[in-house]
Amino acid sequence: MLDLVGDLPLVAHNAAFDIGALREASAAESMKWRSLQYGCTLRWSRNDLPELPNHRLPTVAQALGVPLHSHHDASADASAAAGIALELMHRRGTPTVDTYVTATGITLGRATVEAIDAPRNTSRTGVPPWVSVRSSATPPAPNPDADPNHPLHGHTAVLTGTLTGLSRDQAWARLAECGARVNKTVTRRTTILVAGYWPDETSYPPSTEKFSEACRLQNAGQGISIINQHQLELLLVGDRSVGLPDLTTPPAVDAYALADDSFIARQNRNDLRKQVRGRHFTAWSEPIKQLKRDNRLDEALTLLLEVINVVERPENCSRGCPAPGWTEQAAIVYRKQKDHASEVAILQRWLDTAHRNGADIDSSHPIKQRITKAKTLLEKQRS
Repeated sequence: MLDLVGDLPLVAHNAAFDIGALREASAAESMKWRSLQYGCTLRWSRNDLPELPNHRLPTVAQALGVPLHSHHDASADASAAAGIALELMHRRGTPTVDTYVTATGITLGRATVEAIDAPRNTSRTGVPPWVSVRSSATPPAPNPDADPNHPLHGHTAVLTGTLTGLSRDQAWARLAECGARVNKTVTRRTTILVAGYWPDETSYPPSTEKFSEACRLQNAGQGISIINQHQLELLLVGDRSVGLPDLTTPPAVDAYALADDSFIARQNRNDLRKQVRGRHFTAWSEPIKQLKRDNRLDEALTLLLEVINVVERPENCSRGCPAPGWTEQAAIVYRKQKDHASEVAILQRWLDTAHRNGADIDSSHPIKQRITKAKTLLEKQRS
């Protein structure tokens, strides 16, 4: 492996584990090697995707649309880590590992058999640390005694970027004092995004994940006002000249407008064998979730079955197994509809496809466990 790597840097998810294993194995064989440079996609994803609930390999892969069908298989995990690295580099517009670590301020680690210098974050001029490093601070709860007639009362606000003369904690406190709920990430409940600004080396403000997500939801019909610092300050003092969503009327979100495959590698995005309704099949994850939220289960099921038809194609299977998540979601919809016969059938279809492709599925697999429960429910229903 070291001969193959040559002078190139290594990349792994939770690289400290892999580098440690390599060092111990080399020490056991009395083997020496040059100083290795390495990057860690766990650190990178924590830096660039702070809104994720965790940064385990499957979570990050799913968020970025990177295939990972056999977690803990060494080859599958390595491919997923590579895909994650490429997607994060693509989002930053950085074509190489060196330009990516320069842009993020995360140094590459260095290791020899005898010693290790782990990657570390370095500060970038003009970029507030809380933007690029996941914060452990908890936003304050809304003030229960706030004036219910205040324009911010009842809204859910998220900050991105930096505010002049106002720290994140100060902005959080002032919003909460007015009765607003403060969140760290943009969700379906978000009604206000306060978009701060910092100049980069080209004097242009970089986009953020929160800003992109707010725009996407806004385009789909969710009521989100994207405001600047001046508008925030007007709202904080009770000025109603800034337009905000009407909290008394729930927005009608266009589920299909949530479809997004823009971050899928172009060659995969344009592969007709991976497309559903003209988009890469992963684009339909969010629309399906929204259809389920809207209780449009038949529509969700129709989309799920179209995706399943695609992921079951032999060329789209990893080690013979179709991506199981879509089948599990279809089974959940059938269970909500109390159609246990169809639930068993869709789960059995996945197992039949895997077996036909030569995959060995043991009893601990989620599909096996789910079909056992579904068969029990079907028997009770028939009796």
